[in-house]
Amino acid sequence: MYDSQLGKAEVSDIIENVRNNNLIKKCPSKYFYKSNILINKINGKFTKNEDFYLFSAYIDKRNFNKIRIISSSFKNINLIKNNKYYCHFHQFNKNIKKDGYWANNIIVEANIQWIWQRAWDPRNEFYNTFIITCPKVFEDFETTAVYISKNNFCILPNSKINFIEINKELNNYLLKEEESVVGIKPENIKIAVCTKGLSFLNESELSSRWMAEWIELQRALGASSIGVYIYWVPDNVRKLLEKISERKRVDLINLELPGNSPNQPMSQQNFILRNRQQKRRHELIPLNDCFYRYSSTHHFVLVIDTDEIVVPLLHKNWQEMLFSILNDGKWNSEPSSISIRNVYVFTQNSTEKVKSVFNKSKRSKIIQERDQYGKSFINTRSVVSVFNHFGLHRINSNVSKTFHVPANIALKYHWKNKCPKLELGKEICQNVENNLIEGEENILEKLRERIEKNIEKYF
Repeated sequence: MYDSQLGKAEVSDIIENVRNNNLIKKCPSKYFYKSNILINKINGKFTKNEDFYLFSAYIDKRNFNKIRIISSSFKNINLIKNNKYYCHFHQFNKNIKKDGYWANNIIVEANIQWIWQRAWDPRNEFYNTFIITCPKVFEDFETTAVYISKNNFCILPNSKINFIEINKELNNYLLKEEESVVGIKPENIKIAVCTKGLSFLNESELSSRWMAEWIELQRALGASSIGVYIYWVPDNVRKLLEKISERKRVDLINLELPGNSPNQPMSQQNFILRNRQQKRRHELIPLNDCFYRYSSTHHFVLVIDTDEIVVPLLHKNWQEMLFSILNDGKWNSEPSSISIRNVYVFTQNSTEKVKSVFNKSKRSKIIQERDQYGKSFINTRSVVSVFNHFGLHRINSNVSKTFHVPANIALKYHWKNKCPKLELGKEICQNVENNLIEGEENILEKLRERIEKNIEKYF
């Protein structure tokens, strides 16, 4: 269990091994009734397809065109491995007549990639996250949807089937397929930041002011896009996020738990808090949805919690820091992840009633080892799947392992009221809490006036 947090666990087959899928079947064009074929858009809800709950689907133009489907399943892993699955692509233009439309169907064999590694926890009795991959063997239509099945039969017009729509790119700027991250000028480096699923019932756990500061700090430090994934947050935090979203400063993505998991706020949060190993498996849904949501438009994806901020110590923003790292290194292959070490920041007893990033706090002198609790800038040119701390599966063998940034260049500040003894242990925590830095100057203080001015419009 401990190794899964350290990123040390031995993992199997981290190089993507996608078989050559031949076109299985092209079905004749037929007239379908809208009442039978349901096309679900990406809206944070799962769509049940036989053994899988599909969350989202994206076009991946790297290394030949593919469709990547983020999904969950409670089915035994060995049974999934022993079955064949097929992608049924359903294509149509919106020339709908009366209560139906004409559509094409193409069927190809799917590759199933289990993201969770048995070395972290070999038990099977969980909802597990998968990336289902199928070759894109069709021309672009106005709308293309996909259904996953063990059958490879053509879909009949009277079939009642739930498809999920394949997401189109979010904007017009697409990264060149051959473009390496090495050598890109700082001003051209695009970084997306995402949260894991937020689950907070009251503002004492997550304040609207903290969220506003956190979002504006990500922007100030270099985030081109920010994706906030939400199970449940207090009403005033939700209203703030919607206001920021209206200004195109953040993308809000709703989340639910798959299958028979609870989705009422109180029971959902209790379930998440009390089922640690299931929680870590569920986290892979937003982590990988975030990666594919932004991979065609951004060079790096950084997934961090709302109590964490990556702080550059020698540069004014992440772009300049990454440019310096990439151009100082002797890269024989494309980097997969650039990891920043963790350090704890403890809030001090103060008279401030509202939780703020800029409230009085002290940073520990003790920095966690480079493979403990770090977070990474994950390279969208070279990674196939994402774990909490680094890019996991790589697109080919010509990709380097995670590069760990020296602590004098950048640190990931992690705010806590107390040291997490459950993770670090009592003795280490005592050392962490007893060695604090007084009156440290950093880039966050330099940005304070600007951030406080920026968030005035939200309150």
